[in-house]
Amino acid sequence: MRAEFYKYIEDLQDRICEKLEEIDGSAKFQQDLWKRKEGGGGRTRVIENGAVFEKGGVNISAVHGPLAPASLHTVLIDYSSTTTTRAEDSNIPVAPWERFDQRRPGAPI
Repeated sequence: MRAEFYKYIEDLQDRICEKLEEIDGSAKFQQDLWKRKEGGGGRTRVIENGAVFEKGGVNISAVHGPLAPASLHTVLIDYSSTTTTRAEDSNIPVAPWERFDQRRPGAPI
């Protein structure tokens, strides 16, 4: 189930980035792939200095592993979490700034 959901958010990130590049008309997203040593990783994408967007990002991550010691008093399981984050800041003064977060807590590993 975790792999299917991550594929879904990868596809969602692709679609969002394609549409934002289309709206901007000149800037393209740059991508950084990263791994987390405790488990998981993600894709960070940033668009900058465009015709519409001064700076924006569409990021996804899926992390998992043992809980931090401070969390152990409430639950004794490993965790997984999948997140999509999107934020844009426009060059157009009257355009709103936007942030969108979506999280899917995972089941025990």
